[in-house]
Amino acid sequence: MNRPVKARGGRCPRDAERDSCPMQCRYNHFVSPQGLVIDSWDLKCLDCGIRETIAYRSDELEEGAQPTRCPFCEQDGFVTGTNPCCKSE
Repeated sequence: MNRPVKARGGRCPRDAERDSCPMQCRYNHFVSPQGLVIDSWDLKCLDCGIRETIAYRSDELEEGAQPTRCPFCEQDGFVTGTNPCCKSE
């Protein structure tokens, strides 16, 4: 799998002249005892260090949302706690 190369919006938020960022993603999946499901993505650039967390709650899911799909590479089917951008995991 290829690592995504651009920050959200296509530009590095710390340096507007930069056209790529080596992004790294970590997928997490939580289920509460009450049945609430939370899928989250922890995203960061390995160079500039910018971080973002995107989370989806099953009780607030918008139509068309795909919480298990990576917001950068758009691949799906990851195991919780994995880093799909890192080949060693």
